[in-house]
Amino acid sequence: MRERGITRLDVRAVLQRGAVVRVEQPRFDETWNVRGRDGDGRPLEIVVVARDDALIVTVITAWEA
Repeated sequence: MRERGITRLDVRAVLQRGAVVRVEQPRFDETWNVRGRDGDGRPLEIVVVARDDALIVTVITAWEA
């Protein structure tokens, strides 16, 4: 994400205000694609894995949407 100029604050803004646009279960963990805008209004899409057993969200990747 660093090479794309996407910070943790950008990811947090998208996860707080964005919408889930796709849910997949490729092999093991269910992944969610969340699309939204960062604090500067830049459209981003974030792919995350959310764990049911704990309050943990793991960011897999992110890009400008």
